[in-house]
Amino acid sequence: MFIPASLSHTSAAFKPQPAGPSLQGPRRLSSAQRPVKELLPQITSGEAVQTSKLPRKNPKSAREAAVLQLERISSQGTYIHIGKRADVTEAGKPPVNGRLEVDARAQKSATGLVAGVLKSQRRLDHLLSPFLAKPEGLAPGLLNLLRLGAYELLVFNKPGRIVNEYVQLAKQLSHSRAGGFVNAVLRKVTQLQEAQVWQQPLQLDAAASLSDQLGLYYSHPSWMVQRWLQQFGQVETIDLLCANNRLPEYGIRVSPGVEGGPQGLLEDLQVRLPAEVEVSASEYLPDYFLHTVRGLQDMISMPQFKAGQMQVMSESAGMVVRLLDPQPGERILDACAAPGSKTLFAASLMQGKGQIVALDSKAARLKLLESAARKQGLSSMIHPVACQLQDLQQQHPELIPLGGFDTVLVDAPCSGTGTLAKRADLRWQRLPDDLSDLCTLQATLLDAAAALVRMRGFLVYSTCSIEDDEDEAQILSFLQRHTNFKAVPSQATCLPQSVISSDGFLRIFQHRHGIEGAFAAVLQREQ
Repeated sequence: MFIPASLSHTSAAFKPQPAGPSLQGPRRLSSAQRPVKELLPQITSGEAVQTSKLPRKNPKSAREAAVLQLERISSQGTYIHIGKRADVTEAGKPPVNGRLEVDARAQKSATGLVAGVLKSQRRLDHLLSPFLAKPEGLAPGLLNLLRLGAYELLVFNKPGRIVNEYVQLAKQLSHSRAGGFVNAVLRKVTQLQEAQVWQQPLQLDAAASLSDQLGLYYSHPSWMVQRWLQQFGQVETIDLLCANNRLPEYGIRVSPGVEGGPQGLLEDLQVRLPAEVEVSASEYLPDYFLHTVRGLQDMISMPQFKAGQMQVMSESAGMVVRLLDPQPGERILDACAAPGSKTLFAASLMQGKGQIVALDSKAARLKLLESAARKQGLSSMIHPVACQLQDLQQQHPELIPLGGFDTVLVDAPCSGTGTLAKRADLRWQRLPDDLSDLCTLQATLLDAAAALVRMRGFLVYSTCSIEDDEDEAQILSFLQRHTNFKAVPSQATCLPQSVISSDGFLRIFQHRHGIEGAFAAVLQREQ
C-alpha cells in the first residue's frame, strides 16, 4: 500500500482528510442511505453527547465490552483488563468505574478485539478519515465503535452483516440517530473490504518520510519509528514493528514447591488443558518458567494458579532476577517493587532466609504483593513499605541495615517500549518528551539507591525499555557521577549468551529473542 507522507500521524489522533465526491448523494434518502457528512452534525451535537449512555459496568456482549474498554483507555489513560480486578490502575489509583463484568467467553473475545484495534489504530484512523468530517466531535464511544467495526471488517474480514450489529450497538451506547451515521460509515468500509485494501503490501515511496510510512502501515507513532530507524536500520525496524503487533506470549513462573518443577507441571497441564492451549518449557529459564503461546486464560483458571504454584511473569523479568542472584541470608532492597513479581521470585530463591524490603510509592499497589506473598508462604521475608526511595532514609531509617543493603534493585519506571505487544495502548500513551522526563527520574532513583548499597555490595538497574537513553546511556551517566561504582559484566552461567551484550549487560529485544524487551546492568560499590 502506498502511503503519502502528507497523511502521517504523530499521535493517536486523527488528521481527517476531506471527503471525496463519492460521499455526495441525493437529499431524499433514509438515514441509513444519507451521506456521512450530512449525518455528522446530528450526532456530534450537544444533545447527542449529553444523552450518551456511556459508560456501563455490565456490557451484554463482547463488542459492547470492547467499546467501553477502548473508551476507558482513551479517557483514563489506563489499560483495565476486562473481567479482571480493576480497583488499582497502573498509576495506583482506583479507576472511575470499577470493573467491566462479562462472561469468560465474551471476556476473551473482547480482550482480543481491544488489543487488535489498539495495534491497528493509526492505520484504521487513516482509512476512516475520508468518511469523517469532525471525528474529534463524535459522541463518546462512537469513534472507538467505528474503529472496532472497521477492524472486524478489514482485519478479520467479517461479513458485512455485522454492520447491523454495530448500528444497534451505536443506538444503545449513544443516540438513536447515531445508528444511521455508523451504518453510513461502515458501509463505506465494506467497500474497502471488498477491494482488500488492508491486505495490500507496503510500497515505500522514496520521496516520502520513511518513519511516517512505516508508522502508518504498522500503526506506531512516527517519532518512535524514527528512533528505531536510527538505532536498528530499516530491515530490523520492520521486524521490530511486526513483533510489537503480534499476539503476545506469556511467561509462567513455577513455584519451587511444585513437584517435578516446570517439566512436571507441564506434563500435568498437557493432560488437563484443552488441545488449543500451547505451552512449553522456557527457552531461557527452563528450570523456573513455562512459555505460553496460546491459552493463558485457560492456564489462569487451573487450580495450580489459584494455589500460587504458578504466576504470570515475563521471562525477561525472570532473567533480571537471575542476574540479581539473590542468596540466602542477604538483605535486599527492591526500590520499585509493585506489583511484586521480581520480589517474589527473588524471595523464593533465598530459601526462606534473608530479608527483602519492597518499596512502592502507592500503598494500594503493594496489596497485590502482600496477598501473593501470603499465598506463597513468603510473608516473613518480604516487608512491603509505602514510601518513595528518595525518602527511605528520612522516613524509615530502621529498615536500612547497618552499612547498607547487600543488593539494591532499581526496576525503574520507563517508556516500556519492550512491552508493546502486551501493552497495546502504550504506543499511544507515550510522547517524545516522556523520555527526557523518565531519564531524569531514573537518574534520581539511581542516585538515591547508590547511597543505600553497602561496601562491595551491588546495585542492579533494570528497565523494560529498548531505548539506549534509558539503558546503556543511563548507566554510563551514573558511572560518571559515581566513581566509587563500577559495572560488573554478567558472569551468570544460568543465562544464555544470546541475551548478554558485548558490554556484559542483559539486553533483550522482542524481535530478536521472542520475549519482552528488557535491559539490566549490575554495578558494584568499590569504596
